[in-house]
Amino acid sequence: MYWYQNNGGWYWTSHQSVYQQYAGQAAAQPQYAPRAAQQAPQAAGHDYTVRAGDTLSTIAAAQGVSGGWSALYEQNHSTVGGDPNLIMPGQVLHLG
Repeated sequence: MYWYQNNGGWYWTSHQSVYQQYAGQAAAQPQYAPRAAQQAPQAAGHDYTVRAGDTLSTIAAAQGVSGGWSALYEQNHSTVGGDPNLIMPGQVLHLG
């Protein structure tokens, strides 16, 4: 299974040729820091929409989540699922 990004959305395919078509386009685009790292910390109680390149760690640090990524994961386990290393763009996380 291959994950690729197209027009801001994330998709998967089992076809390597489709993946290579879009992966090549992504490599040609300029790279930016994850959005979570660019935002100023917000007060607890807000929601955050996951963007491409985000991790629970970068979101927790950038948003000033007390308890770090593990607290963020615990609060959003039902949204994130069983693997804290697998968050998807578009998921909405509660920050406290």
